[in-house]
Amino acid sequence: MIKGEFDLFKDEADKTELLREAKKKEIEAHDGKYYLVLIVDDDSSVRDSLGYALENDYQLIFSSSGEEGIEAVNEEVSAVVLDIKMQGKDGFQTFIEIKKKFPNLPIIFHSAYQDLKDPYEVMNDYRPFGYISKEGEAKKLNDTISSAVDYYKHIQLNEKLVKELLYLNANLERKVDERTFEIQEAKEILEKQNSERKELLHVLCHDLVNPISCSKGFLELLEEEYVKSDNSSSYFPFIASGLNNCMNIIELTRNSMALEEEKLKPLLEPVILNDVIKRSNLTLTGKLEKKGIKLEIEIHERQKIITERISLENSVINNLLTNAIKFSYPGSAIFIKAEQKEEVVELRIKDMGIGIPDKLIKILFNPAKKTHRTGTNGEGGTGFGMPLVKKYMLSYGGNIRVVSTPEKKGLEKQGTEVILTFKAPLSENLCGI
Repeated sequence: MIKGEFDLFKDEADKTELLREAKKKEIEAHDGKYYLVLIVDDDSSVRDSLGYALENDYQLIFSSSGEEGIEAVNEEVSAVVLDIKMQGKDGFQTFIEIKKKFPNLPIIFHSAYQDLKDPYEVMNDYRPFGYISKEGEAKKLNDTISSAVDYYKHIQLNEKLVKELLYLNANLERKVDERTFEIQEAKEILEKQNSERKELLHVLCHDLVNPISCSKGFLELLEEEYVKSDNSSSYFPFIASGLNNCMNIIELTRNSMALEEEKLKPLLEPVILNDVIKRSNLTLTGKLEKKGIKLEIEIHERQKIITERISLENSVINNLLTNAIKFSYPGSAIFIKAEQKEEVVELRIKDMGIGIPDKLIKILFNPAKKTHRTGTNGEGGTGFGMPLVKKYMLSYGGNIRVVSTPEKKGLEKQGTEVILTFKAPLSENLCGI
């Protein structure tokens, strides 16, 4: 220090405080640590002597009673030097109170009254870090405080390490849980994709049956009448339409696979609904004629809906009409009606057939449940049609619901009505037409 630095301080206490601060900075500059020791003693001369002996090595806090010591102790304190015989709370009572707050804090009894209680008995009863007689050597007290501070430093380090380990363990458990969830989620996605692929194969077979069987039937008729009449050429449009539908379904299957793998988004666009119904009518002509069923269509010729045309025709309308034909009686009719209600178009397909039992209505759209039944002429089925229809309707931004009255509930009311809802193009409004 520069000579005369303290000349401005006439008060000796100011000089002493500045010296202590300078010493603190000096120690911090050397090892970065400056341990805090609490001295609790009701004798001011003892406090002064301890301060003089320890101030070069530690930062000190002084308390003149047990009550003050209990109040003064905090997490910064690294050791406590505690007198035993004091007014108010004695050293033993103070020891117990401090240990309640800081169980691992080392406390050293510093007493001149060994005759009050044997030191060994005190050590056994209270387990202080040390017991130093006030008549003993100052070096012994200093060494004990040094050991206590070092001990507490390691205790705090261990506590810090334990906290860090607990944090790391909790973080690891969280990451394991997150990874487990991701794996489970990925597993569920894969299982769903596998299930959908299986469903798609069933759908492919299911939807190809109609156009192929239709084309096959016309080819058989063509073979029979080729020699008899020139009218055989009238079958060609039906055959071409059936084969085109097969190609469309195959392309749809490819697109569905790509859609599942997020490589393709469905192309939704305005579609004239009547055109779709007419093409389905053409595809299913053979089945309709075989059972003598008529389609009663009530759809405005300009009515448009937002959809994807190929899947709507082959996987939705064809499926629903095939079901209506299958469960209708020969010679009956199927009613198809569309009505626009503000921004929504409602398409209704109603038959007067045998209806659907209530227990099947509840699971009609669940691909994991068996819903196939035999038709009125013994027609078979797979049960995969309705789940597929709902899947596509949802992909269009629409929906489907089914209302049915089974045959046993009355002839006049029996039958099934399927209600499909589509979004209408914003520019189109045929409400009330």
